[in-house]
Amino acid sequence: MNFKKVAVRTLAVVLMAGGFLWWWQTEGQYRNIQFVSGDPDVSSAKEYERYYEALKRAYANDEYGGATPEETLQLFIDALKAGDVDLASKYFVVEKQGEMRKEFTIGKEKDTLNKFVEILEREKSGSYYGDSKNQFVFTTFDENDVAEFSFDLVLNLETNKWKMSEL
Repeated sequence: MNFKKVAVRTLAVVLMAGGFLWWWQTEGQYRNIQFVSGDPDVSSAKEYERYYEALKRAYANDEYGGATPEETLQLFIDALKAGDVDLASKYFVVEKQGEMRKEFTIGKEKDTLNKFVEILEREKSGSYYGDSKNQFVFTTFDENDVAEFSFDLVLNLETNKWKMSEL
């Protein structure tokens, strides 16, 4: 083999390795980011990065929620009782606030929020789960002590406020 062939092959390998590293920095690393309620519907790494940065800012500036899961639940119930669907939706994780505002608005229009509040105020038990103390689940029980409804809360680590994540 002559020097020219070795140099061309070496350059090809370096370019391929560089291409892979560039791909990993601009596309590949974003595959592993997990959000509380799933990945957003974005079509490029740049959109994903913009979404992720906006989400981080939103979580850092989110002042709604309580210091405990129980406090957040009570604030949420109080907002629903008052018919304040905008406030009630703010006790959810950032990604779900718009969706929940729509759901609660429909519930308010159909006059079903009171029934939902009745369920939330029933006998319930709660417990932390997962590897840390950052997740909590409440379960409500009907009059026969049968589990009826469960909902999850997560701790916003940026503000130390508990947020509803799943109903």
